[in-house]
Amino acid sequence: MPESWPYETPHEPKDNSRYRRKLSRRLATAALVLPSAAWPAWAVGCDPDDKECQVDEYLTSVKGDPDQLRAFLLDLPKGGDLHNHLRGAVPTEKLIDYAIRDNICINDLTLQSRRPQPCKSPERPATDMNGDVNFRNRVLGAWSMEGFTNPDLQAGHDHFFATFGKFGAAADRHDGDSLAEVARITDRQNQVYLETLLGARSTDTKKLVNKVWGTQKPVTPNDFGTLLDKLTENGAMAAIANHAANDLAQVYTDARNELQCADRQNADPACGVDIRFDHQVGRNQPQAVVFAQLLLGFLLQGTQGWDRSVGVNLVQPEDGKISLRDYHLQMQMIRFLKGKFPGKHVTLHAGELVSGLEGVSYHDLTFHINDAVNTAGAERIGHGVDLRHEDEWRALTHVMRDQHTALEAPLTSNCQILKACAPGEEPDTHPLTAYRDANVPVALATDDAGVSRSDMTEDYQRGVTHFALDYYALKKLTRDSLEYGFMPGGSLWRNRDGFEFVQPCEGADPSQEHPGGTCGEYLDANVKASLQWTQEHRLHVFEEKYSNAAHRLADPAA
Repeated sequence: MPESWPYETPHEPKDNSRYRRKLSRRLATAALVLPSAAWPAWAVGCDPDDKECQVDEYLTSVKGDPDQLRAFLLDLPKGGDLHNHLRGAVPTEKLIDYAIRDNICINDLTLQSRRPQPCKSPERPATDMNGDVNFRNRVLGAWSMEGFTNPDLQAGHDHFFATFGKFGAAADRHDGDSLAEVARITDRQNQVYLETLLGARSTDTKKLVNKVWGTQKPVTPNDFGTLLDKLTENGAMAAIANHAANDLAQVYTDARNELQCADRQNADPACGVDIRFDHQVGRNQPQAVVFAQLLLGFLLQGTQGWDRSVGVNLVQPEDGKISLRDYHLQMQMIRFLKGKFPGKHVTLHAGELVSGLEGVSYHDLTFHINDAVNTAGAERIGHGVDLRHEDEWRALTHVMRDQHTALEAPLTSNCQILKACAPGEEPDTHPLTAYRDANVPVALATDDAGVSRSDMTEDYQRGVTHFALDYYALKKLTRDSLEYGFMPGGSLWRNRDGFEFVQPCEGADPSQEHPGGTCGEYLDANVKASLQWTQEHRLHVFEEKYSNAAHRLADPAA
């Protein structure tokens, strides 16, 4: 074992019983009288009826070929995306199209977009990009990570987060268009569920805070009850929540109209993607504003007539000055509000830090994930990169395992923003393997695929090439990406530690697109289980295809 190995024991696939079965089959086959060369390659490692094993053998055969590997992983049914910032997910070319369509202004020096016209020097109208390729390419590079090669940690981090302020005006008024485009991408990535982050009514919330409390007045835990009463007095926050729900419903409706979902003959395949919203709250804001916007996220989950707001999350750089100062206070806010609104969902960016970022102390790296899990009670955390700096980090992973606190792991984003790319790479080794070794549930995610110039398939490809994930591991990732989604309804699985169908679906055949009987009735009544069944059916079709491909690789004449 190399000295640089960052963990105590070599990593095994998470389903160790399958690992042992597979190993015993290999040993038994090797002991046969017939020489191994007389057996097809797929038979050496797998039982003839073991489709999973055969697909794993196929994956092993192509993982050294990037094109074949990507084709395999693009074809893989990948469940859902649980960590997706809507505005950061839109391809930059689409944002440029929006800017040209609206003819907004773009600063020729900073490349920041602005509304409205007329443009003032050094601004240029966005329509100039139609005839000026150099201008367009400069905008593309400023609004995304396209062509960014600076190896400096801070520079990559800063460039990534600066893109949002630069393309913000171009994205304004296009949330419906953007959601439709991201749904198309989700469908093309062979996924059935999208949980996207979008804020709502932030200006109204700030005005209310200024009226009843003051935006600069400090907040302590002793103030939470009083501040809650002031914000909800006379139905003020409830009214904002109703307006916010209407706004989000309009975004959803606009996206469905763009996709022509009401037209059965011409409906885009992306209409089949189930879309839900997590309310995002900027963590680098005044304390009372953060509290009020968190409150709005909880209220949105119960707004009558609107059921697609399913969670609340804190966003913006975790290494921001205010975020670092108020991190524990914000976790206390969430714990307080969870007590007032039981059953509402919380997922949090936590541990999106590495040593070497400006302003980040060693102490900051020791508690953020712990605080999100143990103080705020988050059901999922996003990023979690600083794990091995956390106090008692092994005990923390055991808590996450036992509480079924899932990790949203956007591998491409972590590499670009934090230079946490793979085990053994500086400045901090990526802890994905440590989470999986502790049996913490994990779902790969895209974060901001438009800014990153990536997609979900790339994240799965990183999983295979950088973290040695086999097919069994990939299959579990796809299942967990739906099991830990906040969509309504009961699960297809009897419990979260295994993949046995619930009683109404015992014995049901996943080769069927939709089973009948009690299982069909159960699926019709439970959105989550229905999406999970779709995933299982797609996995069945996928395994049939690639187990046959494994046979052909082993015996081209067959």
